[in-house]
Amino acid sequence: MKTLKIGVMLLALLLAAMIMVPMASAAEDMKPSDSIPANPVMVDINKIIIPHLQINDSQPRVVVNYQFDVSEEITASALAAQLATTSRPSLNNIPYGSIIYHSKEGITRVFDQKGKQVFSAIDKESPMVFTPGGIEKPATFISSVPNGAFVNHKGNITYVNDKNGNLILTVINEYQDNGSGSTGASDTDKSTAQSTISPMTATYWQGWVEDAHATVNQITQFDAYWNVPTKPPAMESGKVVFLFNGITTPDQTLGILQPVLAFYPEINGQNWYGEAWAYCDPTNPYGHDFVGQNIQVLPGDPVKGRILRTSDGTSWYVEFDNLRNSQTSYAYSNVIPRTNNLKVTVALEAGQQTYTLNPLDNTDMPGRTEFSSMAYKYNGNPISGISLQSWYNANRPSGITNLNVNILNNPGDVMLHTANG
Repeated sequence: MKTLKIGVMLLALLLAAMIMVPMASAAEDMKPSDSIPANPVMVDINKIIIPHLQINDSQPRVVVNYQFDVSEEITASALAAQLATTSRPSLNNIPYGSIIYHSKEGITRVFDQKGKQVFSAIDKESPMVFTPGGIEKPATFISSVPNGAFVNHKGNITYVNDKNGNLILTVINEYQDNGSGSTGASDTDKSTAQSTISPMTATYWQGWVEDAHATVNQITQFDAYWNVPTKPPAMESGKVVFLFNGITTPDQTLGILQPVLAFYPEINGQNWYGEAWAYCDPTNPYGHDFVGQNIQVLPGDPVKGRILRTSDGTSWYVEFDNLRNSQTSYAYSNVIPRTNNLKVTVALEAGQQTYTLNPLDNTDMPGRTEFSSMAYKYNGNPISGISLQSWYNANRPSGITNLNVNILNNPGDVMLHTANG
């Protein structure tokens, strides 16, 4: 009798296990990143009136740390009070509704939503930050936005609204527009231009190290999966490595959409992290770039990069997803206004600043990375005839060796090898 009871119990446990396994698989298949995102919520930018910008040269300059972070948790008045406590403050948080104004003379000013100046920064005195577009630029030209934000470019003005349709940031770039745009700002900057915007770069070398790429006639979706590789064995501060799948134009002049895996000790210590990037014209080092929320990942984590044209045709959706815990960084951008004649790529990029003691070499490279299950679609239908080509940067530092772009299954599976794997 006892044996029968044990047998019944074991049978019940076996049946429960059989039921649970498909349920777990189904949950795995229904990750948020596999659903089609909603169209972005947009404000009518034609109805936005930019206030007169009240320039105040009596305020002390600030140093912007790595990037602007648009935060709902700080107000303009609280920020002003914080800045009043030191003669040379450093910061990165700015409140919702801020207006960033890049002048022709290399001064970036931040105003509240009513046009009152909160602070200013000299661009050439700001920390230089590596970006995955292949150009290092001042921290004043990068903004982190909340998940779901829509980055709407119109001429030399960019409007950013959150997922609820609230205008949270306006960026006016007169340097990019050579001053031809009408912004409501005066020409006072000419009298306070202690700096010129060029040259500011401190880069010793930055560029794509190796990639696989192809040009496609039409595309509205590019997905790639990969696992976070092993860390670079001995990367110093002042260096960086990026891994990503991306969509850009063949000449890269319109911008790059990139779900990016980054190893950047100066920003995140000896740890990997992921972000969704909407990078402006890589040929212009002073275009303002926008990046989604930073999410932490671990070596071995499965991750996904998705770039998808929204169904209303207004923008692209860029997503970096940690499939281990479903954490996601995502944003919308219209920086690339078309779906035809675009370049798809998976790439390894690296950079080094001048003050770094040792040149980039194999100790700064991650382990091998396999981009797999890559999907290319146009309006939901798979694209045929894509043939990826391998590429190596002949001008990379001589210490980076043993590269190999192994196209395992063209165009769906590519292994980027380094000397570490």
